[in-house]
Amino acid sequence: MYPYNSSQQSDRARQISNLRLACPQATPRDAAQSIFEFGLRIGRDTLIVRITLPPNFPAVAPTIRMVTENVTHPWLDGRGNVIGSNSLFAWNQSSNLGQIVSEIMHQFIAIPPKLSRGSKSTAHPPPYMQSTHQGPSESNSNESLALPPIPNDFDELKALDVEELKELQNSKAAFDKFFNNLDIVKSPSQIRDDMKASNIEQAKKNISYEDILNKLQKEVAELREEALDRRQVFEELAKRQEKALERYDPLVLAGTLEENAEEVDMNSEDVYSSFRSGNIQVSDFLQNYLQKRKHYHTIKAKIQLLKHRT
Repeated sequence: MYPYNSSQQSDRARQISNLRLACPQATPRDAAQSIFEFGLRIGRDTLIVRITLPPNFPAVAPTIRMVTENVTHPWLDGRGNVIGSNSLFAWNQSSNLGQIVSEIMHQFIAIPPKLSRGSKSTAHPPPYMQSTHQGPSESNSNESLALPPIPNDFDELKALDVEELKELQNSKAAFDKFFNNLDIVKSPSQIRDDMKASNIEQAKKNISYEDILNKLQKEVAELREEALDRRQVFEELAKRQEKALERYDPLVLAGTLEENAEEVDMNSEDVYSSFRSGNIQVSDFLQNYLQKRKHYHTIKAKIQLLKHRT
């Protein structure tokens, strides 16, 4: 046995319990329970996976290795070590060994490892590995997973004396109490209770936000109404601006100047007619006529400039 302190020993026991819960067929290969192995059935072959827990586990990550030789897989290196699991790579003391092993098993089942010809595999696995996960293959694609093996002995029962064993055999209440206190039973029950408590807490938290949510919804509705009012004002001002700018449109200005040019042209013709009739003197005629013709041609030049810009 390794010299663990009480906290480390408790964490180690919890991790081993998680492993057995996720992978019941994992069997310890030594008295210190530092090495576990299980068989993985891929087609007609059974591949052996080994989990090694170092002395200072779980402070240090475990190693998970494919013991069967000449097996290739994207998650394995040349020595069979699992290197493709991000969860195993990022191991810390809050990691769950059972979940990581389950993730690796699912990966091997989804993408079966390839066993090279001439390599050694376990065609008929030893008794402690008779129950294994089945990978996809033509021969067993419709077969269900086998039940976990029944151990030859139970550590929990070995600690009881004869009288306590008889009580378990004869009393259903005593048996139920003993059974429900087993770690392998308490773990899923505890997970269920924790999830239930977490869901209740989250539900209460969500309900506590109801008043805040209603207030925010009311504010959003008011802002939406205010935005609609301001949009209407904006659209009205935009229409007024458009009408005001129409007066300064080059074509509109050119049309107005055309009218002014015609009026000035007619006035200059009136001055010329008055001069021919003898109604005005030569000096007055020249002054008025030249001024109006100059004005006329100035307007015409402006019209040409405006038309050129459009």
